[in-house]
Order: sequence, then structure tokens, then C-alpha cells
Amino acid sequence: MSGKKTFLVGPGFIGWVVLDLLIKENYDVTALVRRKEHGEALEKHGAKVVYGQLQDHDIIAENAESSDIIFHTATADDMPSVKAILDGVEQRAKQGKNTIYIHTSGTSLLADGAAGNFKSDKIYSDVDRSQMDSLPDDAPHRSIDLEIVRVQKELGDKAKIAIIAPPLIYGYNERNDRLSIQIPSLTKFAIKHGYAGHVNKGLSVWSAVHVKI
Repeated sequence: MSGKKTFLVGPGFIGWVVLDLLIKENYDVTALVRRKEHGEALEKHGAKVVYGQLQDHDIIAENAESSDIIFHTATADDMPSVKAILDGVEQRAKQGKNTIYIHTSGTSLLADGAAGNFKSDKIYSDVDRSQMDSLPDDAPHRSIDLEIVRVQKELGDKAKIAIIAPPLIYGYNERNDRLSIQIPSLTKFAIKHGYAGHVNKGLSVWSAVHVKI
């Protein structure tokens, strides 16, 4: 199973779907979890587990160093866990090992302060790198993403690193009975009050994507 050893940080709503897809494709998956109950559930799905917190640098760095592929699908704003992963990736590079690291950020990066009062004409595209490079350094999640980009530039072709910035994520994962929060909450509000809730004029536009697509 060379080249398929995978470490996943954050096996929650997004991460658990990723974990199941990886196991289905016969990847050897180890997930970082905090609670024993959660860990036991993941083991039943076929994953290995290691117990720890996002602040446990050595645990994360060690597992990152021993893995060919790494996913970070926990919070997009935890620098300690990201630096621990990057330390592991850098150690692999020193050993002549290549790594794939996929990090989940978020489209709050693109927030323009509309607060519902206007709709911007600017449309961001996944294929237009210049748009992302032009974002201000103080944008949400940006400090984390810039640290990842810095290490990527240093490592060059020794590591393939991708930052994903998903919008609102919705859906239901029947395997672990997990439902997204935002859309169900908005729907319940609309049913209860007879109208859809919105901020100010309700003119802002925010895209959505299903968790399994």
C-alpha cells in the first residue's frame, strides 16, 4: 500500500465524508480525534485513530511525517496544527519523500463587508490564481493560508500542497447520521416564522456546495 498512507486532521462533517471515500479506495487512513466514542466509530468505518488535540504538535507532526497524503479538514484558523503538519511535510522533504497536503480554508476569504446591502459583480473562479493572490493579508483565514504558501514555495516540487476554500457546505451523511447546520437552521426559521431570514436588504450572494460533491 505504498503511497497510500493517509493522515486526516478533523474527521468531522467534512472530514468523515473524506475518510469514508478514502477507505473505499483502499487508502490506509489514520485520523486525529479527541473523544474515545468518536474514535471507536471511525475504527468501525475502517480507519486507524490517534488521540489528541489540535495543539498537540508532536503527535500531529509525527503522523504527518509518516504519511504520504495529509488532509486538514478541521477549523481553518488553527495555526498550531497547520504548523505541525508543515513541520512533518518538511521532514519528509529532507528525507527525499514527496507529500500531498490538502488544507481546507473557506470563502470567508472573499467577504467584502456587504452585510446584505449590495451584490458585488465580481465572480471568483477556481482557475484564476491571480484573484486569490491579490487578497489582502488580513482577510479571514489568510494568515494560515499564507504560511502554507510560504512553505510550498520553499519546498517546490518536493510537496504538492492545495488550499481548498469551500463556500457554505450542506448535506446529510447517512453513514454517520450527520446533518449540516446552516440550511436546516434557516429552513426551520422560515417554517416557524413564515418568511426566510436575511441580513439587512438580503442582497448578498453566497454559493453553496453539497458535502459529497
